[in-house]
Amino acid sequence: MAFDSGDNTTRGLNALPPELLLSITELLGRNDLRNLRLVSRKVTPAATTVLFRTISITTDRFGVPELPIRHVKHDLELAKLVQQLRFDTVESGLWRHPPNGIVLTRNAVFQSVRNTSSFLNFPNVKKLTICASNASNESGYPDVFVLPFFLATLFSELRHQQPEITLESLHIHNLVHDVSRYSLWKASSAHMLRNLKDLRLHLWSRPSREFETRKTMALLPKVWLLPCRNQLRHLSLSCNVHFGYLPKFDLRGVHFPCLKTLALRRYIFSDEWQLNWLLSHSDTLAELYIADSGILSLTISNLLLDDEFYPKYSLYDVLTSSETTCTVWDLSWENLFEKIESVMSLQHFVFGEVVGNAGPYEESWETLIQTTWESVSYLTVTDQLMGRFDKHYRPWPRKDIKDPFPDWEGRRKDDREALKELVEEAEGCPVEWVEDPLLYQKVLRRARTLDLALPSTRDSKETDGSRA
Repeated sequence: MAFDSGDNTTRGLNALPPELLLSITELLGRNDLRNLRLVSRKVTPAATTVLFRTISITTDRFGVPELPIRHVKHDLELAKLVQQLRFDTVESGLWRHPPNGIVLTRNAVFQSVRNTSSFLNFPNVKKLTICASNASNESGYPDVFVLPFFLATLFSELRHQQPEITLESLHIHNLVHDVSRYSLWKASSAHMLRNLKDLRLHLWSRPSREFETRKTMALLPKVWLLPCRNQLRHLSLSCNVHFGYLPKFDLRGVHFPCLKTLALRRYIFSDEWQLNWLLSHSDTLAELYIADSGILSLTISNLLLDDEFYPKYSLYDVLTSSETTCTVWDLSWENLFEKIESVMSLQHFVFGEVVGNAGPYEESWETLIQTTWESVSYLTVTDQLMGRFDKHYRPWPRKDIKDPFPDWEGRRKDDREALKELVEEAEGCPVEWVEDPLLYQKVLRRARTLDLALPSTRDSKETDGSRA
């Protein structure tokens, strides 16, 4: 849409009250907002507010920041409008791991930062989003990550901004490695995380560095969750591999007294304590999303196991047991759904798998969850490495061909019925399995109800005429 001083659209906008004008400008694209700022003095304040609400910072191939506001110190009023700071690290060779073609130090961007005194000087920033590209080739393996050193340095820079910045929302996509080993992080993270109300983390595990993922998952509660536990309202955790059992992710030391929304993707339930931890938030939790997840049913291993039957060491470790251990796990989807329904008072519950493309950063995967009759793509039903460890998941939503339970069809039926009852209880309306023409299978949807609306006036007149 193009605007000029003689445009009827511009004149119409000029006649609107400021509150309505602000609502309308929020629906416009960035180019339209820029045009409006140039052609209409009355619209300029609203357009400017929306245009500078989010600032996206990228880097060129040499790691130099490209700032949307070139001279913030000369535009202090504009800087005060910024509420969200977003780092998009898709194109820069700085983020590639390992370095490919361009050899750069990870200090490059922040050397430029320190040479730009006005950089990051946005006093009203409440939300920080750090995005790395999801995939660069057909294999789905990303060549861009959010490196720990970057996070440590960024948090240190934000920590020392004047006036002080208070973060309330933090989204990070494709985080690799543990960040807590950096002194810059230790000195600033607790202060920056303590006021968070919304935390969204997506971790990336590289197959060749499985031991790093284990360490990151082990430290994640202490490093990321404990500092913000008292204020956190919304928590979303996901990973490119299934986590919870292997790698182990132990939440028993963390409780969120204000938690309202919890979203877990590719999470594996294996022990009763996980369900108990979930139920311990029944007083506050209103929305629960579980996607692409599973329940452990059987493990066969000659790895050394701890007292809770978790592998003690990395799958690549040379230490193995002289005997093969077969462990059968007692949890079931039916049991999990029934416990949640009986203890929790959810207002919204979604269970299933992410169907469709959530975009390069998968920031909204919760909205793409479909509760399907059968899994569209296989859950990782078997995961075998070096002949040492084999794990299987519960047969629903799709049967594991090696599943030891002969009554899997009956179990799946019970699971589906328990899920249906839980969704109906949470949503407050009946649901049913209906055919989806795009997925070529049944999905759980709100049930169709009879239309009991009163007949229209036209229908009434036709009825009266027929009677006459």
